[in-house]
Amino acid sequence: MGAGTSFDITNSFIFRNGNETTANIGGVSLGASGGANVFAFNTVVDNEIRNTGLFAGGVVCDIPGFVASNNIIVRNFVDNDPNRGNSNTLGECVHSTSTIAPTVLGLNFVSPDNTPQDYHLQRGSLAIDQATTPSALAVDIDGDPRPQGNARDQ
Repeated sequence: MGAGTSFDITNSFIFRNGNETTANIGGVSLGASGGANVFAFNTVVDNEIRNTGLFAGGVVCDIPGFVASNNIIVRNFVDNDPNRGNSNTLGECVHSTSTIAPTVLGLNFVSPDNTPQDYHLQRGSLAIDQATTPSALAVDIDGDPRPQGNARDQ
């Protein structure tokens, strides 16, 4: 992102980008920008970068104090390893009420491991009713109203 630009990335599936040998960016890189920026209610999963400590497989954010809330950032890789400190996130963002983990266990995605991949949440997911950071976003990726339960789903 260039200086002076703004972004609104919401209700997105960002998955299976990059590779373990040459990629510096797998999922998303959020950089210096201006304006009203939003990165919320996204699922960033199964992205990969090469062996480096400078970037993240999932989300790298170099915007001091920026809040990227209510996201699922899981099972991203650095050099084929989901347990590296920078596999899922790196940088200065605050990831309030987001799920960040090296695995997809407990998320109950529809089909995370078979083609076609489907990262919609199913009943019993640990991400249901967990997006408690305030948001004005009224619909989910499918156009269904938020919330449907006690709170918004991530």
